[in-house]
Amino acid sequence: MRINEKDVIVVREAIRLYEELTGNACTIEIKYDVTKIVNEYAEEDQKPYCLIETAELKQILLKWDDAVRNKYAE
Repeated sequence: MRINEKDVIVVREAIRLYEELTGNACTIEIKYDVTKIVNEYAEEDQKPYCLIETAELKQILLKWDDAVRNKYAE
């Protein structure tokens, strides 16, 4: 699974109401205001998911992309 800011943008700009990405270890459910990240292998004593504001997730992804681009541009 690869998540990028485009997945978040289509939801934040109301192009779609919901976007779901699934990988080996987690599922990401992106909604306009809140994104839910589900750990598919959570232990019994662990919370199986966490919530993050979608706008905050977008900012994290943009910073990540910038960091990767800068690292490999050298």
